[in-house]
Amino acid sequence: DEIRWYKDNSVIMKLKNNDITNYMKKEAYNMSQNGTLQIHRLVKEDSGNYKVQVYNVEGKLKMEKNFHLIIQDHVSKPKITWTCSKKTVKVICEVNQTDKASIHLLQNNKAVPGNKPASANGKLKIEFTYRNTTFPAKFQCEVKNDADKKTVEQEIRCSELGSLDIVLILSIAGGAVFFVIFLALLIYCIRKKRAERYDEEEEERSMQNQKMSDELKYRDLPQVPAHAPQRQPRQQQRPAPQPHPPHQAKLPQPRP
Repeated sequence: DEIRWYKDNSVIMKLKNNDITNYMKKEAYNMSQNGTLQIHRLVKEDSGNYKVQVYNVEGKLKMEKNFHLIIQDHVSKPKITWTCSKKTVKVICEVNQTDKASIHLLQNNKAVPGNKPASANGKLKIEFTYRNTTFPAKFQCEVKNDADKKTVEQEIRCSELGSLDIVLILSIAGGAVFFVIFLALLIYCIRKKRAERYDEEEEERSMQNQKMSDELKYRDLPQVPAHAPQRQPRQQQRPAPQPHPPHQAKLPQPRP
């Protein structure tokens, strides 16, 4: 039997009567005794259409098969960039490769729907614009072909994002601080007022107690003697002489 290998319609290897002939003069090609073609140290130039033919001893074709070999490079490592504004975030996933590679943008390991990948200036990229989205968030950029796959992850934070401006945020924070201070002062004043009122009531109560104590101290309380003294008989006093009206002397009457 005779076995022939072709690449793009050119004979590269032949096996006949156990003799192997290398027509390409390349060490990368080798052929075993059973007719298997081996390619060592594959490079991109080895891609192409391969064909094998088997002939019998009479030189008639017994079998023919065609193969299409594609050699793909390892994919490059992608990168994620982003641009923040007040209400939107543009996320871009790109890689320096366009040959037979696909690129995907994911958020929290879920595919992001939207724009299709674009190829320009030797780069493959996909971008998406978010509106009113909660950040920070994790994004993944995935690039792959039939031979390789690479993924990078990036957490995106945007200080400018959100409808609340920094002034509004500071105003809310300042208002909250002012309210807390006002509440603390109000509680302090109420407690101080209660304490002063309590002190005044306590002082007034103390003064009343002191006054009562002084009154009890200087009050002459009657003492009960051990032996009661005998009562002396009261002498009757003669009433004072009453003044008599002046006696008028009668004048002698003349005799008739």
